[in-house]
Amino acid sequence: EFRRVLFRSTSVEEAENKEVTSEEAFASTLKDFELLRDDVLAVKKAADESGDYLTSALMDDYIESFYKEIWMLRQVLK
Repeated sequence: EFRRVLFRSTSVEEAENKEVTSEEAFASTLKDFELLRDDVLAVKKAADESGDYLTSALMDDYIESFYKEIWMLRQVLK
C-alpha cells in the first residue's frame, strides 16, 4: 500500500509553451502546490499506517512548506 501511494504518478501537468499573465502563472502554481500537498499528505498517511516514521516525519517538513507557499500564493491572488 505504502509503495503504491509513494510511487504513483503526480497529477501536476506540464504548462503549455505560451505567454500568460502573472495572475495566471500564480493561479497555476497554486493549483500545482495544492496537488503536491495532497500527494505529500497521502504519503504521510501511508507511511504512518506502515510504521515508517522516518518518512512520515520527513513529510511533515514538506507539508509545512506547502501550506506556507499556498497561503502566500492565495494572498497574492486576492
